[in-house]
Amino acid sequence: MKRINPPTYKLIDSEPIIISFMTPIAFSALVEAKAKLLIISLLESIQLICEEKRIEFESVKSLLTKTLKTKITEEAKAAHLLKK
Repeated sequence: MKRINPPTYKLIDSEPIIISFMTPIAFSALVEAKAKLLIISLLESIQLICEEKRIEFESVKSLLTKTLKTKITEEAKAAHLLKK
């Protein structure tokens, strides 16, 4: 049986940590819930979660679902951060 290693995420100012309990669906739900609760954008929510969990912002790409990526893109277009 082939063993699959969980993803490793780079911590800020520390050793890498393995986050095996966080699936893309769970992470996306957390991002959306925090954004709604704090009335902030999805990107701000991701940044806040990264700061709280002490992981690099760039390393969460694999934890974003296609639906969340679409919502982030739409949000960025509405804020005129991306071309329509």
